[in-house]
Amino acid sequence: MIDEEEHDTLNLLVTELVTNAVVHAGDERPTVHLAVAPEQIRAEIYDHGPGFDPDHLPPKAGSSLGLGLVLVDKSASRWGVTIAAETCVWFELDR
Repeated sequence: MIDEEEHDTLNLLVTELVTNAVVHAGDERPTVHLAVAPEQIRAEIYDHGPGFDPDHLPPKAGSSLGLGLVLVDKSASRWGVTIAAETCVWFELDR
């Protein structure tokens, strides 16, 4: 069972990452995988975009663009990017 606070955080972060996937990956729809376990919740958002290195994001001075990843960084217990046949941006919420 996911409580209300977890639901709100999960909804916000998945929405941010799906939006990023739609904006940056082109016409193909992203795929979302969600796993809920007693100790954590993990979300994975897959797309066919080129991917990115989260340690080398360009600064967007004076812009509100790109703040979704800052939100993910502040709200998730951990997150990252895996690039293979698809790009996967994932995050985990400790419970």
